[in-house]
Amino acid sequence: MAQHTGWLSVFIVLLTACGSPPGIRSGTDLGTVDVVWETTVLDAHPLTGRLWSSRSEKFVTPKEMIDTLRQTPVVLVGERHDHPDHHRIQGWILSQLEPGAVVGFEMLDENDVEPVSTADSADGLRTTSKWSESGWPSFEIYRPVFEAVYRNGHRVAAVHPSRARLRALMMGPTSRSTENLTLTDALTPKGLKALRDDIVEGHCGHATPPIVEAMVKAQRFKDRWMTTRLREAAGDKRAVLIAGNGHIRRDYGVPNEFSTPVQSVALLEVRGDREQVKDYAPALYDWVWFTPRVDEIDPCEKFKKQLQRIRKKTQKKAAQ
Repeated sequence: MAQHTGWLSVFIVLLTACGSPPGIRSGTDLGTVDVVWETTVLDAHPLTGRLWSSRSEKFVTPKEMIDTLRQTPVVLVGERHDHPDHHRIQGWILSQLEPGAVVGFEMLDENDVEPVSTADSADGLRTTSKWSESGWPSFEIYRPVFEAVYRNGHRVAAVHPSRARLRALMMGPTSRSTENLTLTDALTPKGLKALRDDIVEGHCGHATPPIVEAMVKAQRFKDRWMTTRLREAAGDKRAVLIAGNGHIRRDYGVPNEFSTPVQSVALLEVRGDREQVKDYAPALYDWVWFTPRVDEIDPCEKFKKQLQRIRKKTQKKAAQ
């Protein structure tokens, strides 16, 4: 269901070592991290709050993860966009990295590059980026991660393509929209199939073949664009990407675009019908931190009317 929420929100938008963040306390050796959850749905689930290492295939302490991230030039941290605890954990992770990292955000696009460069605080960024007009969830949800960037001596980078560029790409490639980027060459056939399958599932049976291919093209372009812009912004500094969990997957996400070592940290909501780690396909990421849920609303029901309208519109256009 978390995957559904990510795909649906993106598609509908396109077409229509200082202090820890509040509520997160770490021991002096990072052996334990106590999270006071803001979200409470399934907070008593047996996996909630636990951290899984895909390499060692066992639960680990935050110290083990942080020790590895500190040695890695590229760190990818996922999220459900409207999940407040995910952004608090992201902020905590940033607080544990040495100062000087360049932190790229999926939520800030190419039009934000100059405005972001003038901001020197979270509130300044909110104003200069015109966040309230962006269509992303409330800035207050994201505040912990942006405050962690400025508090810990990191730098914000806007790395996402503009919506206008993505719309142009989805309607038909142009030299401006693609900039000669080959979109599928980094993926294995298995990875490309997984991407298509997830888009079909995430659109609850409403995605026509043209919609699926447009979304595949958009996802691949976004990953390639974000990688390129993050590398340019970071130079020889540590690069960190804050993005939806779908973008940091090893089978079809950003890790396929980097030739340097990459570590991905997924922040995944638990599900009531899934109590085993294997139920969450943890090998898609290097680390999985399990959290409570924002809600238990079925996204297929939540976005049913919008998806039906989009499907009818696409079918009508195809018939013309």
